[in-house]
Amino acid sequence: MNILIADDHPLYREALATVLDGLEPGVRVHQAATFDEVIARVSDPSLAFDLILLDLYMGAGDWNAAIEKVRLCCPRTPVIVISGSASRADSERAMRAGAYGYIPKAMKTEEMLSAIRLIVTGGVCIQPRDTGAEPGRSGGISIACHEDIDSRLSLLTARQRDVLAEIGAGKSNKLIARSLGMTEGTVKLHVAAILKCLGMANRTQAAVVAHQLGSSGAQAGNG
Repeated sequence: MNILIADDHPLYREALATVLDGLEPGVRVHQAATFDEVIARVSDPSLAFDLILLDLYMGAGDWNAAIEKVRLCCPRTPVIVISGSASRADSERAMRAGAYGYIPKAMKTEEMLSAIRLIVTGGVCIQPRDTGAEPGRSGGISIACHEDIDSRLSLLTARQRDVLAEIGAGKSNKLIARSLGMTEGTVKLHVAAILKCLGMANRTQAAVVAHQLGSSGAQAGNG
């Protein structure tokens, strides 16, 4: 797995590279310190990246244009912004530019690894809750924090919707894994992402939403 880390702080790049060693065996980390270096690397036909981690503020470069350029060069490679900014406006701009997710640097190591795994496997959107920190949490982050449930549901991937439907059917993680052809660990990651995305405290609440979705679908089909 080839990963490109782009950050203008060498100490943070090295620390993040060390963290990513725990992502999966055989990880190879490449580094860049400027947006120009990022564009040069993704434009190199001899390099194929599986994941790109990009800081927003590196010198005077235009990060919005950089993300768009990276997405053109590597349309299937997830681009995840890892930034010191906890601004919801920054996260929304990054997502509109084509980033798969947004992770504040204040996030703890294990949370960051879990978030990266979720984004790589399911396209989960990680966003700051607002510009200030929530008491008792680092950076005040949450996943897909929109006001109404429809907006939150729209951020679920097709695979996560499948998992949500299985939750609505009352199935355990083991049965969901068997039904959808996943490992039980992957199901757990998706369930955690779904609960956070929907702002739910437990599976029971998510099951209620799943039933509502099922009912709406049936009514639409009958109409």
